[in-house]
Amino acid sequence: MKLSLDVNLSRNLRNKFNERLNFSMAKTAKFRCPDGKEIEQASFNAVCAVLDRIDSLVVHCCSLEIDSSTSGIFAFYDLLNYGQTLIDCIELIAQIYDYKSNVGTSCSHFKNSGNNNKGTDEKYFKYLRSLCTVHPVETNHHKEYQGNQPEWCPYIGPVNTVTAWALPTKDRNADFVAIIYRNDMTLQKYLPIYVDQVFSYIESRYNEINDIIKAIDNYNQDCISKLKSNSLMLPSSFPSYDTYLRYLDKEIKDKIKFVFVKNYMEIYNDIFGGDNNGRNRKNEND
Repeated sequence: MKLSLDVNLSRNLRNKFNERLNFSMAKTAKFRCPDGKEIEQASFNAVCAVLDRIDSLVVHCCSLEIDSSTSGIFAFYDLLNYGQTLIDCIELIAQIYDYKSNVGTSCSHFKNSGNNNKGTDEKYFKYLRSLCTVHPVETNHHKEYQGNQPEWCPYIGPVNTVTAWALPTKDRNADFVAIIYRNDMTLQKYLPIYVDQVFSYIESRYNEINDIIKAIDNYNQDCISKLKSNSLMLPSSFPSYDTYLRYLDKEIKDKIKFVFVKNYMEIYNDIFGGDNNGRNRKNEND
């Protein structure tokens, strides 16, 4: 069993981010500092790191061969661990570009709302990841699925004649079963695991990139609209051309916030409809 993700989707995300680098470099977001404070800072470096990480994570996650062998089970551990890292990367870009996800808030993939009916796909995936690979020696942050008791998971394995008897009949076709120890149970707790559900959840979160691309495009178009609404003063308003050039330089830094001007004329054309000589195309054809 292997996860399948479209690598072109992450490439499309990178291309959209690079499409208007001047706007991408001007984007800011709140980041938590080591002292616990959140500060509004430039987000360019964060997004660049995330884009590189997404590319490598997609390749790695899709290379994992999951089966009932020892190596196949550890490949599943890898998928849970790095699948969440992939989701974290996607969520960070979504946060920066003000896209709110609803994918993880349902129970459509794992179909498990927990003991208090407050569980979600996102919460269940994190619970499963904690048990299997991140905190197997003490899972204690998932009240929806474990109540008030800590849990310990020594291993997971394929469903066989020994473990099948402990599962409901409907779950005896699961791919794996997690063995869980609890202090309030005489026998172990057995948690059925369906790999296709894990695949489905990760794929749905990865496909959110399509909506993030739209959010980036909306941000870029909003930047262009704001620039269009800001009229520039004419050279005749200044005592000298040097003064006018200094004014233009300040406008570039304050309003357009260029770090470099590689795409200056392209942006100019978008705003004013001019060609590379600064002439207005509409007027030129009148």
